[in-house]
Amino acid sequence: MKLRDRIVLSQSSVLGLGYLPRAPGTWGTLGAIPIWWAIADLHWGVAVGIITAIVLYSLWVSCAAEKIYGEHDVGKIVIDEVAGMLVTIIAVPFRAPQQNMWVTDGVFPLRKPGRKTKT
Repeated sequence: MKLRDRIVLSQSSVLGLGYLPRAPGTWGTLGAIPIWWAIADLHWGVAVGIITAIVLYSLWVSCAAEKIYGEHDVGKIVIDEVAGMLVTIIAVPFRAPQQNMWVTDGVFPLRKPGRKTKT
């Protein structure tokens, strides 16, 4: 595998979070927290610019990773979860209580209607 492909797969899985078992998308949302912390004190215009760049980059990386995997909507690709989370929390200050949003956005979807789960 080429170095470029390894980099694409690493970034599309958010440094491997997409490879974790059970609900890789939920794990992928954790990748947004350090970015959120890093941009929390920036001017809102700068933060919007960074998040926009992340969204555009995630589109490119996701498409490139799908070509490498040879299939569509691969569960290991979770960079879109990071981009989506950042768009969702763009105007929310970084404080400990808001970190609970990961639970509501990332964990509650595990119980989707019609999904068979092991008990």
